[in-house]
Amino acid sequence: MDGRIGFQDRLKHLWLSRSKGVIAVSERVRERCWRTAEVIGNPYRTDLFGLRPGVKRDCDFAFLGRLVSDKGADLAIRTLRELLNRESCQDEIGLSIIGEGPERGSLEQLATDLKVDRLVRFTGSLRGDALADCLNRHRFLWVPSRWEEPFGNVALEGMACGCIPIVSDGGGLPDAVGDAGLVFKRGDLNDMVAQSLRLLDGEDLCRQLARAAEEHLKRHVPQKVAERYLEVIEAAVAK
Repeated sequence: MDGRIGFQDRLKHLWLSRSKGVIAVSERVRERCWRTAEVIGNPYRTDLFGLRPGVKRDCDFAFLGRLVSDKGADLAIRTLRELLNRESCQDEIGLSIIGEGPERGSLEQLATDLKVDRLVRFTGSLRGDALADCLNRHRFLWVPSRWEEPFGNVALEGMACGCIPIVSDGGGLPDAVGDAGLVFKRGDLNDMVAQSLRLLDGEDLCRQLARAAEEHLKRHVPQKVAERYLEVIEAAVAK
């Protein structure tokens, strides 16, 4: 977590040095761990996450993740408050916080203190069809992680359900969204607000990102990812 190299990490590096092929889940992991690795992003569950025509998209922003400080749910609440202060936001907008964790109480108090508690809905933990249905109801997905995520499957899941992701630039999140989402500086509230306003004020931009999502998601279906893994494995065996 603090960037130091421990004993177990040295053992991993020793093992990697003996390997004929190494796969990293994102460019950031490749840069930090093994520069000659082949980058192959994660797949997402295509059997669960996808567009559901019968679900009405009547909500604005969603946050999905464990309610701990590393995931940045407080930034989502603060961004909502800032957006409501802008003249360009004529209509009230809402936020759904999907997940559970030890900081739920303090997040609920933060929403009350910022006077947005009636616009912030805490759904608790959702799984399976209930989660996919919930994501299908939202236009945008905030992924404001302070921690450098190795990849960020949540961005793919939201994108597959029709959400446009807005993610921090830490770790592998930019890889996870590709050209189909917006990226802001990690931990920077003002930049997160600015990128969110771009979507609220930009119908053309939203359509452009939605089109890009179709191609981006094709690269992360399980079969495609499995094929790329197999290529690396076969090349290693051939050596």
